[in-house]
Amino acid sequence: MNELFTLLSGKVDFDKVRIGEMGYTTLNVEADLSDYTAISAHCPARLQIRIHRPVLLLGYMNGSSPWTPSAGCGFLIDDQPLGMLFGAFERTKTIRLEAGTYRLEITAINPHWKHSLFLIKEIT
Repeated sequence: MNELFTLLSGKVDFDKVRIGEMGYTTLNVEADLSDYTAISAHCPARLQIRIHRPVLLLGYMNGSSPWTPSAGCGFLIDDQPLGMLFGAFERTKTIRLEAGTYRLEITAINPHWKHSLFLIKEIT
């Protein structure tokens, strides 16, 4: 099996879940994250993924997201918080996940212009 993960289900507030692209704007991540694959999920979002090999995963706000301290997005994995982000280029802590099925969620105080995503890469 060559796939790192399989998207089992996804529900987002705007557009659709996209892998490796944003869809509604240009994917814009910092250079040190360029080897990660983006899972674009405009908040609020609920996803379920099956990971096939150990990975690193984090929540991230695309560079197109304006800074809005009154309108953050909360990132969760299986109901466990990763962090709250408020604007462009912010990131949650990075966690290691083993092969398995996980529920990813992004909550929103106000989802307007919150270009949220998860970033994932294989541990080598």
